[in-house]
Amino acid sequence: SFASLIHLDDERSTYPASLGCKGKLRDTIIHFGDMLRDGILNAAQEHAKQCDLMIALGTTLSVTPVSELASARKGHRLVIVNRQPTDKDAIAYQTSRVFGDVDPFMESLMSELYSAEELDAWQGAHAQRLKVYDSLRGGE
Repeated sequence: SFASLIHLDDERSTYPASLGCKGKLRDTIIHFGDMLRDGILNAAQEHAKQCDLMIALGTTLSVTPVSELASARKGHRLVIVNRQPTDKDAIAYQTSRVFGDVDPFMESLMSELYSAEELDAWQGAHAQRLKVYDSLRGGE
């Protein structure tokens, strides 16, 4: 899907000619060698050290230093939801490992946590959450 692609000018950008685009496009996921904005990793490390439950969604947990967050605190519960095996599956098997898609997992989880009205509001705000996320990541 090209829905989450943004225009950038670097060596990892691509030219999807099939879309008739003349500019470079690049997805918004974190790649090897990508830098995180200041403070994001430090805050994530602090939260990881204090959490009782960590849920890793849609990641192979193979890109450091973020992948190290899964093992930042010994004894916490780790749930990994991903289609493919990950580098941290051995840790997750001590708690939970879900081989599957993130969206159905989150919909099921949220339906257990929210009332029907709250769930409708959460699902209705999905597009707005994506806009906020994209703006924080420097997307369009």
